Amino acid sequence: DDEYLYGRGTVDQKGGLAAAVTALISLQKRGIQLKKPVCVAAVIDEESEHRGTMKLVESGIRAEAAVITEPSNLRAVVGCKGTLPLKLTVKGKAAHGCRPWLGVNAVQKALPLLQEIFDSKFPSHTYDDVPGSLMNSVNVGIVRAGTAYNNVPDSCEISLDCRISPGETVEGMRDRIDQVIHTARKKDPELQVHVTVDRPDWNWEPIKERGLKPSRISTKDPFIRLVEKTHKEITGKQVEFYITDGYAEIDFMLNDLHIPCVLYGPGEPHLCHTAEERISLNQLQKAVEVY
Repeated sequence: DDEYLYGRGTVDQKGGLAAAVTALISLQKRGIQLKKPVCVAAVIDEESEHRGTMKLVESGIRAEAAVITEPSNLRAVVGCKGTLPLKLTVKGKAAHGCRPWLGVNAVQKALPLLQEIFDSKFPSHTYDDVPGSLMNSVNVGIVRAGTAYNNVPDSCEISLDCRISPGETVEGMRDRIDQVIHTARKKDPELQVHVTVDRPDWNWEPIKERGLKPSRISTKDPFIRLVEKTHKEITGKQVEFYITDGYAEIDFMLNDLHIPCVLYGPGEPHLCHTAEERISLNQLQKAVEVY
């Protein structure tokens, strides 16, 4: 309609991609000569194994700055949490369901471990140049056990989504999970737990080895200052800065390629992956002008 474009993917993230491509077409049509080249990298697989951006890193691309065009409602995202996906496998002993006392139920063995995970508390982190606060978190996303209702399960798999704030490390989060297991073993000395880096949609070894790291750039960085200035010129408003609770591929730009980077794009992030997905045509046009 006159105000919105509707449909799955309009926000996440065809809107940002369309705005970036349109900006370059506009520059070309107007005959504007750039002092330096600009590249649009439309990478695949951002939702899963990040093969596109991993390939971009492998190419050794160099740039003075980068913009991730993911939806931010035209706010400037200057950091993101990292994520450590872990699978904890708790061992038991199989038996027939009619004689459960002959086995060891892996679900029951996992209970003190699960309770320790749910009881985990993390301190909040604040940042001098960004409002609000963040804290690490651990979510139990999947629990799998058993092969049939009349069998005692001999293993229980617990999939964790561990989120890590900028300033913290993947290694620190792994140590925290090891401590949780250690505490659970005090309650049950016979508890057997095997830990692996694993995500249900990850089968590619390079991403398992690298992981997804927290990242942050200072709002005082010259490029971020330029984004702030440009946003105000185009919209007439001061840009809002924030660090997202979610993960973003600014991680690869900042941590691997050492390219100053901001996530800045049209669209309301909370509409991503929903049936109500829609993007403001006015905001889409503003994004083109800023780019």
